[in-house]
Amino acid sequence: MQSRPYTVNQSICLSHRRTQAIQRLMRESIAAVHVTRMCVALRLFFYIGLISPSALILASTYNDSARLYADILKPFDIRIRPLKNQSEPITVYFQMFLLNILNIDEVTQQVDLNAWINFSWVDELRTWDPSDYDRVSLIHPMPLDTWRPRILVSNSVAKRDLFEDDYTPLYISSDGRSKWFPGTIFSISCDIDIRHYPFDSQTCTMYIMTQDFATNINFYPDPSTVMTGNFKRNGEWDLMSTQVITSTPTFSNAAFSRLEISMVLKRKPVFFVVNTLVPTMFISAISSIVFILPEDSGERASFAITMLLSLSVFLSTVSSQLPQNSENFPIIISYLFSLLVLNGTTVFVTVLHLRCRQKKKESTPKSTGKEARHVGPVLSARRKRHFHNVSIQPIWGSGEKQLAAIPGEANVGQSFQKQDIAQRKNSLISDGDVTLARETTTDHSKQRNNSHGNSVVMAYLKDPNVLLFVFINTAWLILTTYFLVELISP
Repeated sequence: MQSRPYTVNQSICLSHRRTQAIQRLMRESIAAVHVTRMCVALRLFFYIGLISPSALILASTYNDSARLYADILKPFDIRIRPLKNQSEPITVYFQMFLLNILNIDEVTQQVDLNAWINFSWVDELRTWDPSDYDRVSLIHPMPLDTWRPRILVSNSVAKRDLFEDDYTPLYISSDGRSKWFPGTIFSISCDIDIRHYPFDSQTCTMYIMTQDFATNINFYPDPSTVMTGNFKRNGEWDLMSTQVITSTPTFSNAAFSRLEISMVLKRKPVFFVVNTLVPTMFISAISSIVFILPEDSGERASFAITMLLSLSVFLSTVSSQLPQNSENFPIIISYLFSLLVLNGTTVFVTVLHLRCRQKKKESTPKSTGKEARHVGPVLSARRKRHFHNVSIQPIWGSGEKQLAAIPGEANVGQSFQKQDIAQRKNSLISDGDVTLARETTTDHSKQRNNSHGNSVVMAYLKDPNVLLFVFINTAWLILTTYFLVELISP
């Protein structure tokens, strides 16, 4: 079946329709593009509307601040005090914030402090109305761009003009109130009195003065103490109290305003007591044991010399920690030196006693020397008591008690007992007389016991080793008590 061919009119209608469809598609595409461009334009206008007010505000604030700095800082000379009446002094208020105590060196007598200082005053020239500068009421100029008090630390061991190159910003408010917060490490000299070391308390004073006359600047402490709210405690020293006062010293007929910051510091003595004082006292106390050691052991002299050398080491250790001056001589050094002399005396007496003992042994016969080696003071006293009590006669009714006190007389005691019974049967003595006789015998026994104890004590006291031991310990106790009282007492 053959297809029917198109006519000319039909072909023209078909092409016209295609052209219309293409034009319609093009119009729709162009409309979509216009819509997209309009959306982008609306977004841009929206963002610009949000950003432009902030940019305008920032530009306005910056311009106002720049204009304020130019109007407030540039017209005035920083060398002239900010007062309208230059014949009056300007009052500078002072506050000190102590952070910590870095170091206290007793040898160089130097104290290192970490602190901030607040200087505040009223600037009568640099004032403005915040409404004229878009409500800007505070500026922060550099110290070199405005007036500030020139400060010196007169007892500094480093630079005296500590704040010469300080770049801590100042704060100037619209009413003229100005504040300056310089901070640094203050190294100051301090007269340290170490007489009662390590139970000492020190008062260190820092002097801050101006380079202008007192007729130009007056210091006023507010408050009259150092601020210690952020103070960190030191491991060796306790901060007891602080005080800030003003004074007006005169140099070359010129008066200056000066601040005196005093700090009372008390040393913590625990470390020194545990590590130095107690071992020294212990070593010096046991040095007297040398007189208890046996004389023939051969260790007396070496033990005494060892104790003396140990004490010398402790003395040198303590001396190295203290300043080398003789104005305030430490009591602890005097105490250690006294102990050193006492131990030296112990060594000398020990060697001298051993020498005398050796000479006595050489001059004594060998047999006598061997017997004397085993006879002590107590044994000699017992022998003397035994021989002295043999002559005691028995008394009626107490023969068994009396002879019981004499060892080795058992048989004799039995004979006395029989004789006592026989005499009591044949006599007319009453029981009361017998009781009285027994009490008298008991008193005699007590007297013999007391005399025995006294003889033992006297024998010990006659021993030179015991006497030396008691003497050295007594001297040590007196020295220790005296020096400890002097150390602890203020």
